[in-house]
Amino acid sequence: MSVRRLTDADAAPLRALRLRALREEPDPFLATFEEEQARPLEDLIARLRQQSDTSDSAVLGAFDGAALVGMLGFYRDGHRKARHRVGLWGMYVAPEARGRGHGRALLDAALAGIAAIPGTEQVHLGVAATSGAARELYLRAGFQVTGTLPRAMKDGDRYIDEELMMRPL
Repeated sequence: MSVRRLTDADAAPLRALRLRALREEPDPFLATFEEEQARPLEDLIARLRQQSDTSDSAVLGAFDGAALVGMLGFYRDGHRKARHRVGLWGMYVAPEARGRGHGRALLDAALAGIAAIPGTEQVHLGVAATSGAARELYLRAGFQVTGTLPRAMKDGDRYIDEELMMRPL
């Protein structure tokens, strides 16, 4: 297993993994499969190129051999008053790779990258209330629940609550 920052060369496998996540387990994600599928691959390539020029944001990938099996992104808000915090987004590990430390390795790599950003004091995220394993991973890593956003997402007639979490660095 290995974890590294993804580059534009990883755009196609990242897109495939993200589409799989949105198709098979849509609850934790704000984007829908249809929205993401409609986006051109070139948009993702451009975003990965832009992120390679800064340490303030990244998409990390977990690999089992050469296969991309997990992803996690982080971003730093551009507003001066929010520069002390960095957000996590898009955590996903393929079902066949779960239980082998990929999620924790992604989270540890993200936290290490975030800690290296000057002026960063805390990390925040939102986790769908239906994502029990992800929630437990974040709690074990020192995140605290700071609140719940009821009905944060709506998929058809079904609402999904989101727990807000943070961790000081």
